[in-house]
Amino acid sequence: MTGTEPPSRSPGPRTSPRRFRIASAIAVAVALVLLAPTIAEAQTTIDMDRFGFGNAFRPGGPVAMRLVVRSDLDEAVPGLIQWEIPNPDGDVTTNTRRVEIPGRGGEIATWLIGDLPSAANPADVAKEPWLVRIFEYRDGARVREIASARVDPTSAQAKAVSQDEDLVVVIGPNPAGLDGYGPLAGGPRPGLNEMTVTIDGVEPGDIPDHWAGLEACSTIVWAANDPRYSPSLIRNKPSTRRALRDWLRRGGHLVILLPASGDPWQLGEDRNVLGDLLSDLAPERETDYPLSQALPALSDTPDLRRPDASITLRRFDPETLGPNWRPLAGFRPYAPAFDASRVPIPEGTSDAGRRVLVDQARAAWPPPPAPIVHAVRRDVDHGTLDVIGIDVSDPDLRVQQASLLPKAWIFWNPILGRSPFTVNGEAVRQLREDRRLQQTTIDAIDSNLVSPFIALTGAAASGVGIGLLLFAAYWLLAGPVGFAILKRTGKQRHAWSVFCLVGLVFAVVAWLLGAVTVGGGRELQHLTVLTHVYGAEDDADTPVLDHATCWFSTRLAGYGRNEVAVGDGGRADLLAHFSPPPPASQRQFLDNTRYDRPFDDRSRMASPSRATSAEFVADWVGRPLAAEDLWNSTIKVDPDHPVEVAFDRASGLTVRGRLLNGTGATLEDVTLVVVVSDRTAPLPPGPTTLPELAGTITTGVPPNLGIAVSFDTWEPGESVDLARAIGGTRLVTTYGQRNSFRAELDRIFQSRTAREQVAQQLVDDVPTMSERRRSLNALSLFGVLPDPRIVVERDSVGRVSRFVRRSARSIDLSRRLGEPNLILTAFAEGVPCPVPIEIDGEERDGTGTVMLRWIHPLPVDVEALVPPRDERFDPPTEDGSPVAARTARARTESGGSSRWR
Repeated sequence: MTGTEPPSRSPGPRTSPRRFRIASAIAVAVALVLLAPTIAEAQTTIDMDRFGFGNAFRPGGPVAMRLVVRSDLDEAVPGLIQWEIPNPDGDVTTNTRRVEIPGRGGEIATWLIGDLPSAANPADVAKEPWLVRIFEYRDGARVREIASARVDPTSAQAKAVSQDEDLVVVIGPNPAGLDGYGPLAGGPRPGLNEMTVTIDGVEPGDIPDHWAGLEACSTIVWAANDPRYSPSLIRNKPSTRRALRDWLRRGGHLVILLPASGDPWQLGEDRNVLGDLLSDLAPERETDYPLSQALPALSDTPDLRRPDASITLRRFDPETLGPNWRPLAGFRPYAPAFDASRVPIPEGTSDAGRRVLVDQARAAWPPPPAPIVHAVRRDVDHGTLDVIGIDVSDPDLRVQQASLLPKAWIFWNPILGRSPFTVNGEAVRQLREDRRLQQTTIDAIDSNLVSPFIALTGAAASGVGIGLLLFAAYWLLAGPVGFAILKRTGKQRHAWSVFCLVGLVFAVVAWLLGAVTVGGGRELQHLTVLTHVYGAEDDADTPVLDHATCWFSTRLAGYGRNEVAVGDGGRADLLAHFSPPPPASQRQFLDNTRYDRPFDDRSRMASPSRATSAEFVADWVGRPLAAEDLWNSTIKVDPDHPVEVAFDRASGLTVRGRLLNGTGATLEDVTLVVVVSDRTAPLPPGPTTLPELAGTITTGVPPNLGIAVSFDTWEPGESVDLARAIGGTRLVTTYGQRNSFRAELDRIFQSRTAREQVAQQLVDDVPTMSERRRSLNALSLFGVLPDPRIVVERDSVGRVSRFVRRSARSIDLSRRLGEPNLILTAFAEGVPCPVPIEIDGEERDGTGTVMLRWIHPLPVDVEALVPPRDERFDPPTEDGSPVAARTARARTESGGSSRWR
């Protein structure tokens, strides 16, 4: 039998069990020593607590993110926390803040500020989670990484707000009626150009400690009727108080709702959280004030769940208001009218005696009570601070009507400077069933507004042209022309040497040309909206500076970093790379790089440069930079002819005064808007339901009466006689589109027709000069732009446009249209930039467009500010039936319904 033997194994060294155990122990010990720091560091955690003020964010601008760090370090160390986020060019911005990392078991919460790129869908801003890292930081350098984490808005359950939506934050228990500007359960609310997202329940401790974190919201409403919302919670947080004050003075709008009990704001004292802003305010407090008396300021319907309901009212006496304050809103208490039939006449009195008795009774009849001012306003530099004496966030007040008080368009339109007539969901459902709901389309007024006009296209075209010529010369010499010359001289064998030499020469030439021509110039193109509030120069102690939103494009030299700065060292100014709103595409470079943005100075950056141009946007406050005899001054009032405005419904509007163009620039497309104290009637007398209003209330109306006029040019040094410019203009006060201010807004901002839109698309949708100016004016007065109609005839064909904005919210002046003002807007073309801009320490003023807005506050007529009392709110008549109830019942029986509002 044959077979195969198993292969023999050669003997080898054998490891003893004891040696193996020793080697294993050494390996484990070495691994533990090497991994010990990693294990300890891994236990220091980073969590996102809030993303955005109110835990809401919107792409296309700065946003604040609050992080909670729980430490497991043996001892406290100085640290640096950074948030890495791509910018519009694809480079990575490391937004940093220096912090003190506590020892083991310690915890800190800190805010970071970052700039979000634009996005059609806000959820797209974080397609990939952002990287957050903490370093030990000593002597200006990162020593070691302590911890890192990847976060995104979903981890904080943050509310995403679209770029075409407004954002209002309420520090208080409920939306206080502002949800009337928001969407309905079944979709968008008709009659609005823009939906408003209202975030309520926000606590004072959730306010970011840098004003850029508040920039996304247009208005902050503060209702301190609960200890959780008391302003005292930020008393010991100076950085938070400074952030709120900076946001306010740079154009923010803060509304304080005074609570029914207590005085959390310490009115009349100079030790509240807003410093001296409330020190000269002393309202009168009145408890158990009948709600039915104040109802015309809150609603358009007179019914109450409890007719005897009362509120605590804080009223302001216009005669004793401090010099910084002015009346903003009020109502007129009920007073029975004189009724001659009720005068007792003795039997047998002659007609002459009867007349005498009636005249005596009329003379003795008490005069109507003065209007009650429940809201006042003051300017805080370029922002406004409102104090309201009715707490519309009080739950007991809100439930007194089925649709909740207050009605947005009645109470908030005059305060926010808005015009829409808002309807409820039941009205929309019924109109849709009746096929009478107006359909709308979109007119994006800021589409392609900025980039086409600040882009340095001439420099780019010349660079491309030089590059093409250089490449053509290289190709000819290194190719057919060079070879032909060598062949003619019989030196073809040197072809490769000549080819390499020509390539080297042209490489050097290209490098030199790139260093000299590409990125080496001083070009800067800008679009600046410059705002001045008249009266700033009259107070030398606290001058109000100009405010500017400036978009600019400039050439950055070389490859590496260029220091770009705006302002003169004011660290509250903001500078960011400009991210055009959707649907504009974002350009991104493949060779992305990183650069730091420190938390405490957002006015400068070491921007990556690639020998090309870059686009920026700045928010700046200061004195305009005088250049070439421009911007040394602004619009002036002739001291011998001050501005005076008077209006009554009988004699009309009278405007007097002279304005002088002191800018040094030729101003074009000058528009004068004059708003008087008189309120627009909230409803025409008689109709109370939408079907009855269909022929009248096709859209909303501005909260106050006014007029707008325009003229072509205004040369420097010339004066304008306001009586001549506005003289002869009548303020038509009829409700609806026949209102003169509304009619003028319709004329100026009439939406582009379908034909115009198609023609515009054929030229790549770049707006013309007139369209660009129209858009900038529209963005300035956005709140009172013509609103889309609500009701149409049954099966009516056609659509109306609604105006949509996705950027430039900082230039909105709408709230000033709810009170008397003279607002002038004008344009200067081909002028230097009034905002100080430096590139690597070198000042650049460039050239471009300035939109100048000049605001002259006007005196308030309290009697005109408060319209006559609507008869629908009158108390019961002799038969015990309120006039309003009788009217509503009669209309219901005839087919009307009070459910429409």
